[in-house]
Amino acid sequence: MDFSANRLGFDMGGNRVSLAKWLAQKGHDVWALEMRGSSLSFHPNYRKDRSVRQYDFDTYIERDLPAAISFILQKTGSKKLHYVGHSMGGMLLYSYMSLAKSHMDQIASGTTIGTSITFYQSSSRYADFLPFKSFAEKVPFLVEIFVPHGLVSKLVAAFVGYWNDSPIEFFQCNPSNTDADIVRKLYKFGFHSIPVKLMFQLASTITDPMGMKNRAGEKCYLQGYVEQINQMVEANQIRDVPPVMLLGGTKDVQCPPVAIERMAGYLKEVYPEEKLRVQFLGKSHGHEDDYGHFDLLVGKRVEREVFPEIEFWVNKAESSP
Repeated sequence: MDFSANRLGFDMGGNRVSLAKWLAQKGHDVWALEMRGSSLSFHPNYRKDRSVRQYDFDTYIERDLPAAISFILQKTGSKKLHYVGHSMGGMLLYSYMSLAKSHMDQIASGTTIGTSITFYQSSSRYADFLPFKSFAEKVPFLVEIFVPHGLVSKLVAAFVGYWNDSPIEFFQCNPSNTDADIVRKLYKFGFHSIPVKLMFQLASTITDPMGMKNRAGEKCYLQGYVEQINQMVEANQIRDVPPVMLLGGTKDVQCPPVAIERMAGYLKEVYPEEKLRVQFLGKSHGHEDDYGHFDLLVGKRVEREVFPEIEFWVNKAESSP
């Protein structure tokens, strides 16, 4: 799961890079989730029913994610699942778990990739969208439209690999760490339109020190998550705290390392040390190249440098008492 993206980042198809297939080959039962409006998921009929235009981040964690998790657990007969989320997919995990302890009880482990709930003072390129929010708030009908991110990405796809120094290309990947044909396919088929309401809510990750808030602006999901963990620790329920790992790229301009470090700082205040791990991928951490946002899923060396980290975390949680 990702902000405006479909499953392609997790499975490029054919013989190309695929975290989903890599984990499946290791013996894991893998499910790839696409949020509403993306690829094979439900596509609301916006012209016939204006109400379906109103979905946002809260819709995902209150309706879509609970339904998907319950479905998977029912089909597999499992009590818990291991959750791997990229970008907004990771935001959804922390926010979902903040809502109730019963949600945490469904998570065996969490791995979030290129994710933070707060980008406050982080130089994230998400801040580039703030002027649009200010403008759209003054024009009521814009609140119900969708930003054609998918269409724009398709147009950009033809130029991928030919402007390696451009901010547009660096927005998704570090060109030196990805194959142009893989990134071209990602741009062409991997993204979809974004509800303006969703963008409005995501703006709180930039403007608020603790990041993402609910649609009413009265609840901070990171604060709720920290409080849930703290309550479990104080109640001597450490065993039930889901272990989480935060993976980040040193050249990720969407989710810069400082954003992950800020979020990790909040978690370290309450999290049991053995259940929290923060790992950055890049030259300064012993890797062959620096990782951008989608490099963490489709980079040249992910099968050697990234995927084993994810499986290690899953297996560690499986073997824990």
